[in-house]
Amino acid sequence: MAVATETKPGVLLDTDLETPRKANVLVIDDDALVLKALEKTLTDPRFELLSASSGAQALEVIRRIPLTVIICDQRLPDISGSEVLRHAIDLQKYAIRILLTGSGDLNDVVQAINIGQASQFILKPWDDTSLLQLVCSYIEKSRLLQENERLQRLTNEQNIALTKAHDNITRELKLGARIHEVMLLGHVPTDLPGLKVAASTAPSKEIDGDFYDFFRPLPQLFDVVIGDVMGKGIPAALVGTAMKTQLTRFAVPFNRLQVFDKHGIWRDDVYSPEEILTKVHQELAPPLIELEYFASLFYGRFDLKQATLTYVDCGSSKPLHYRTKLGYAEEIKGDNFPVGVLPEETFTAKMTRFEKGDVFVFYSDGATEARAPSGELFGVERLKNLLEKHHDCSPDQLLTIIKDAIIAFAGKAQFDDDLTVIIVHIENTLLTQFSKEMAAKFHCDLSQIRAVRDFVQRLCLQAPGDRERLNEELQLAINEAFCNIVSHGYRNSKGEIILRGELQDEGIVLELSDQGTVFDPSEVADPNFTGDRPNGFGWYIVKEIADKVIYARKESDKGWNHLKIYKKYRLEEGTMEISHDTRDGILIVTLEGEHLDARETPFFKQKVVDLLENESISRAIFDLHRLQFIDSSGLGAFLSILKSLHGKGGDLKLAGMNRTIRTMFELVCMHKIFEIFNSPEEALRSFQAPKA
Repeated sequence: MAVATETKPGVLLDTDLETPRKANVLVIDDDALVLKALEKTLTDPRFELLSASSGAQALEVIRRIPLTVIICDQRLPDISGSEVLRHAIDLQKYAIRILLTGSGDLNDVVQAINIGQASQFILKPWDDTSLLQLVCSYIEKSRLLQENERLQRLTNEQNIALTKAHDNITRELKLGARIHEVMLLGHVPTDLPGLKVAASTAPSKEIDGDFYDFFRPLPQLFDVVIGDVMGKGIPAALVGTAMKTQLTRFAVPFNRLQVFDKHGIWRDDVYSPEEILTKVHQELAPPLIELEYFASLFYGRFDLKQATLTYVDCGSSKPLHYRTKLGYAEEIKGDNFPVGVLPEETFTAKMTRFEKGDVFVFYSDGATEARAPSGELFGVERLKNLLEKHHDCSPDQLLTIIKDAIIAFAGKAQFDDDLTVIIVHIENTLLTQFSKEMAAKFHCDLSQIRAVRDFVQRLCLQAPGDRERLNEELQLAINEAFCNIVSHGYRNSKGEIILRGELQDEGIVLELSDQGTVFDPSEVADPNFTGDRPNGFGWYIVKEIADKVIYARKESDKGWNHLKIYKKYRLEEGTMEISHDTRDGILIVTLEGEHLDARETPFFKQKVVDLLENESISRAIFDLHRLQFIDSSGLGAFLSILKSLHGKGGDLKLAGMNRTIRTMFELVCMHKIFEIFNSPEEALRSFQAPKA
């Protein structure tokens, strides 16, 4: 069904076909001179002008042609103008009915208006400009009436139960509370592999516009949405209900397709979080702006295969993510406007990874804006501290701890705003149920090599983590193995090669099977890198790329050789992982990765800056005992952090460098800028020692 998104003045919506049509204006008068004068006044390209000289003729036009405005003389030779307009009420639902009259018929005209037969009257003689403006305004009014009815009909189709509730909301306050309880609060799922979820809402004194829900568009996808409509009372609850209705409509589409794209992957075609918010905004922004309402919300999608959270933040309270590896909680932030603030909005999604032991806390502003009797706000930092201290509790226990802490802080169990908290706890790595197999048969011919690489690409593009690098490496490994089988196994004779691939829990397995000549991998010499022997590079490349290689030779002439290549997923996010500890007001940061290069440096620097700000610390030690490589970007990050700490009257000291890293610092004379110690303990003592 087509829906018009914009209608120009003078163009109306056909309520049956929902397509634009030009407005028709009918003028009725038995006086030919009057009709001619009306036609002259109302000749306008924005609408079509029709005319009739009697009541019977007018009724025939009214029965056949959709009309927007009807201007009818009160005195007609057969029936009165008010009688014509009485018939038009049933035949032309949206038509604006106007009586044209002299002062002598004014009493009859007023009575016709009072009983609803006419909408307005015009006295003869009329002012041409005023009459034209009046007709144009009534055309726009009729358009708005039709558009409002179309929107109402669409709402009714989407939620019949909501429509029934709307009939009584102005009379029954309890119904509004019931709407909030039943329709705005989702049902907590209990069957999610790898996740445990808990949610709770403490209602405020008033009906509110807070809402949350959970969606499962695919078995491996789990969506969380939490939102807040501006305002309170039944109107806010109704807007929240409309918002949830639209979210449900697009988050879990009725028709689900599978799409084969150019990469050769069959995938389920569901809307992404940013697409969902875009479509919801398209549906609701115009009426929300007209009603002067808007809704802030956070939409997050957990991908249980990829171990990622993709989210769109529309001006909501910022959820917290406790990273068990780092030992602290951080806010998840986006930068989109709330739904209904701007007529046009482009929503962008962000992504973060999670792992076993991580905890997510989604909450409404009723949590952080709860006030103590002194007027102080509970705030985000208190919520962070609770999460960091009790992250190992079950979701239900953590919910209770948070609610009890806010109640104790506020000194009351009834809040001024709804308090909603959702906990998502990552129980395992989430890849235990993940397996995808593919198989193909190829001729033993080098002309097949491109098809072989395409096979590897299709499989790798479904893997979690850094797909592109995984694909590049495995394409190279399988390319070399396939060429060796063709050239040495079959010795350019006819035969078949079967290629199987499987995505397992932690890595990918590729298996090449052939009936060619067997070989002993242990007897294949490594290549000579001086250039005096051109062979041996293929098998060397396979061994360098693979995490594990298994070769099973055939046991009979008709048997099959099997070469298995196993490669772990590249799940790293491209960030230097760090851990930290605080001793005597000094932050000790341990770099957990081996490489700090241009790719890792921006994330590393931001993490350290956030740590220093969150802890309000100006003295720090970097423990570098695991670091094996650092480039100029990493050195620059160290200098930037040192300069920032000096500006606060603090300092940064380095510890645990190996010989390679120390050589790099000496090469650029940075050992003269930083104090470098053998261990963090030694660096810590230097901070504590009194200055001479």
